[in-house]
Amino acid sequence: MLVSHSPPLVDYQESHQETSYQIFLWMMLIFRGLNPTNMSTDAMLEFLQNWLKVSKEVDASCYSLLLHLPIFLAYNQPTNFALIYSK
Repeated sequence: MLVSHSPPLVDYQESHQETSYQIFLWMMLIFRGLNPTNMSTDAMLEFLQNWLKVSKEVDASCYSLLLHLPIFLAYNQPTNFALIYSK
């Protein structure tokens, strides 16, 4: 009897892990100045990969670039248009 109820529990655990992963991605994007609403997981990961590419190259003489990175990478993203240009 217990074995017959295992698959739904496994499905629940997998979906719960996926939800936790999505929440983690959302938090990382919001912290970096991007509105993740209606973004696919692939688009979120691409943005974070671009962020990492730039931030790995920043040295002590370029901290200003790191501080302005949310503007450079996130300002013109389509998901931010609704926040910036809404009436």
